[in-house]
Amino acid sequence: MDRILESESVKELNELLLGNPNVKLRDRILLSPYTKFLLPSLVIAFVLPVTVYAIMVSGYVVDSSFSLATCNIRTEYYVDCLPGKSSPTESDCMEVLCCWNDTLGFCYHYVPAQHGYTPSGGVYYQGVTLVPRETNSPLGSANAEEVFVDISAVDSNHVEITLSTSSQSSSNSRRRRGVEPLLHRWSGSGDEVNGEEDELSRNLLSFLPRDGRRRTVEVQLDESSNLTAYVHYPEFSVTVARGDFTLNETSSIFSTALGPLILTETYWEWTLYLSNGALYGLDDLELNGTTNSIYNNENGSITPAFLAINPTGEAAAYYVDYKGPMEIQVLNKTNLVILRGLALPESLGVHVFAGPTPLEAVQQLTSSMSSNSSWSMPPLYNYGLHVCPTETLSSVVDAVSNLNETIEVLASAGAPWDSHCIHEQLVSTMNSLLASSDLDAISEATSLLEAEGRNFNPHLSPMVLADEGTLHSALEDAALLLTNGTTSYLGQYHDASVVYPDWTSDEVATITAAYFVDYLNNTGSPGTLWLRDTWPKDETNTSSRTEAEFTSFDYMPEAIEYSMNNVTVPFDLETVDGFSHYATHNGYSEGFRTFVKSSVPTIEFLGPPGEAANTSWSGLRRAVRSAIGAGLGGHLPPPVYVCGTEPFNATLHDQLCIRWYQAAIAWPHVLVVPDRLPGGSYLSASASLNVVKALRIRASLATYQHTVVASHFQRSSPVLVPTSFYFPEDTSTTHKWDQFMWGEALLVGLVTLPGVSQVSMRLPGDVSWRHLLGGAEAASVTNGTVPITATMGDLIILVRPGYIVAIHEDVSNTTLVTMASNVTLAVNLECANEDCSASGEIWYGVDDGEYLSLGVNSTHLVLGNVNGVQNYACNADDNSTTVQSTFIETVQLLGNSSYQVQTELCDLQDNEFSISLV
Repeated sequence: MDRILESESVKELNELLLGNPNVKLRDRILLSPYTKFLLPSLVIAFVLPVTVYAIMVSGYVVDSSFSLATCNIRTEYYVDCLPGKSSPTESDCMEVLCCWNDTLGFCYHYVPAQHGYTPSGGVYYQGVTLVPRETNSPLGSANAEEVFVDISAVDSNHVEITLSTSSQSSSNSRRRRGVEPLLHRWSGSGDEVNGEEDELSRNLLSFLPRDGRRRTVEVQLDESSNLTAYVHYPEFSVTVARGDFTLNETSSIFSTALGPLILTETYWEWTLYLSNGALYGLDDLELNGTTNSIYNNENGSITPAFLAINPTGEAAAYYVDYKGPMEIQVLNKTNLVILRGLALPESLGVHVFAGPTPLEAVQQLTSSMSSNSSWSMPPLYNYGLHVCPTETLSSVVDAVSNLNETIEVLASAGAPWDSHCIHEQLVSTMNSLLASSDLDAISEATSLLEAEGRNFNPHLSPMVLADEGTLHSALEDAALLLTNGTTSYLGQYHDASVVYPDWTSDEVATITAAYFVDYLNNTGSPGTLWLRDTWPKDETNTSSRTEAEFTSFDYMPEAIEYSMNNVTVPFDLETVDGFSHYATHNGYSEGFRTFVKSSVPTIEFLGPPGEAANTSWSGLRRAVRSAIGAGLGGHLPPPVYVCGTEPFNATLHDQLCIRWYQAAIAWPHVLVVPDRLPGGSYLSASASLNVVKALRIRASLATYQHTVVASHFQRSSPVLVPTSFYFPEDTSTTHKWDQFMWGEALLVGLVTLPGVSQVSMRLPGDVSWRHLLGGAEAASVTNGTVPITATMGDLIILVRPGYIVAIHEDVSNTTLVTMASNVTLAVNLECANEDCSASGEIWYGVDDGEYLSLGVNSTHLVLGNVNGVQNYACNADDNSTTVQSTFIETVQLLGNSSYQVQTELCDLQDNEFSISLV
């Protein structure tokens, strides 16, 4: 009945509409039930899918020649498309073919980026030329029209990826390494590009939109390689994975697929994904969320090297072979590293090292970086304190007089020390002007130091006095940095006019060789030179220097602009071959270092703790971070000025200076200005006592330090590293920088804040660590911190379970005499099911030598490689090595008993010798 009534009602309504002469045709159509119900349903059915599809594809770019690109990426992976541009608009962003986030007002690159390179002809194969997808970069300049790529295995754990703007430089790169060009494995002829996406692309690039036009080929490396490299196209990118991994995007340790590749004359950009987990590098600690600039100056010389440690404890290392100014941005929580260089080199290389442990990765990196250098270990006395005044030099005679005063102060305090520079500015250039009276004073000072069992170590820089003398004149003709391409540039250094040899030229070494011999003769043939200010330094008042013009650069970060304009030579100088100095500024002193090291061992300031650390707690913390970071970047910790060099707050200085001396116990090379010495004018009597205590502990560990440093030179192992380096699976130690490993055996905890007397430490493992001094137990706590007291006179040094450390209990007034005293072995046994053991080693020799292996269990001390060690340690004619003690007096089982073993290595006959501890 209801249905009939409803139908009748509709009929009546229709009839009413039809019969009403006032109802227009439009109204009849709009009021019709078919229009009101059927038409909206049809519209919704058609429009809704189209709208949804439009929303879904609005973040994608479709180009028939390339695979699908998307804007739909997480914000933390946004790579800035217009760096340096103030307040870009959406219109600006669309114009340069990038994505726009209206909420953030941010312009970022598509993934894959529109700005990149592609194989000429659309298919990748060995030797193919890469061409830019876009004529110009987002910043406006023209992209390099041709780029050549070379991917080669340098050795089984090292792959190099080189981009070159000439085919000749690509060939030269392979020829230098002795690598023949290799073919690539790939399936298909390129006709299948529009078919289904291949399996390699699906596995390695699963974070990209699926697209059948994308292809991946495997680069055929040497069969012994532990790494596998892949090239993706049509958007060129590279992925590197370990050969033993399951292929997917999480197994790769390196990829360039998440950002652009831009190569213009004054700007290049390359985005690298460096595995996952914690990312260290740039001679510092963790990098995620940081932006760093590299243009070597008074704030240090930074190596563009990285170490990535993933949550499972596996690691890989990386190095960027580029000598020009560069900004490095690491997007937070992504391990996405954006390289922005300001000068396009002929070739740009990235090196990838397999690891897979953090130690192996750093060893591979260090070995590669030092393979072409003349590194050598400095003499043993350099482990002692080096004294070097920095105040204004009035005269050489006054400097020698001050030396006498320093000797008396340190003798009264009972502090060990080993070398002196007389004065930082004494002979700081190769042609320093010295009167005969000056030479006599230097000779007198050298004799005085030798009589005390100590050494004169001068400081040398790469600059040359502009004195119109023979060396200056010889270099003037062909080998100086030039202004306006014709005139040698005059700078200021230590209140004198200087010129700057072009140390990239082989001719400089040829010209200066004879003058360097004279320099060594005038300084008494020192056993070590300290190299400083090698970036190159220019103290010209910047207010009197014409402001540099940076308009030719597409991008110029403020930090790099400041560095280019301050305390270094003008960036627009030219080399003798007509090349811009700034393009290779960071490699300026490599030739200088190689030249000097070919004649005499050196110690070099490489970071801010050497020159620019201020006398503050923040300066101490920066020194610690730089020292630990240097180890991860393949270097020794840079020398540190203990207590800084600048004026300080007298009320806080005692605390700060004591903690700084304690930190310096672990540094291979440290120096101090005279007024910060114990017994000097700046330290109280009680502070001086604590400083002397720290210096004596440092001297007692000289043999351990020597062994750790030898491991750096012999095995490419780091000296100081974060705790997580040796315990990568214990993520609780990842962010701890106030504790660090010194070698493999010692864990150091530092107080780096005023008024603090304990350190909250993370102790990895489930076996107790023990204090080196006293042997007290420090039990580890799972996922927790252990508060350890560090009163003003104490430093926390813990021995790792299962390790042995050599110490000298009889500390003398120099490191050399201390190293000749009897050895005590401090042992922290690691026990499992009542089976207890520990191991260690001692290096005998300098550049050449042998390790004495040490093994201890509950009942015996076992010495190994005895005969090998005797060749270096027991040769009475070799004065450089007989300084090391060969007499093992005591075995101290920390927390337990001491055993007198009284063993002289030189008297043993067997190569392995066992000594009972019962």
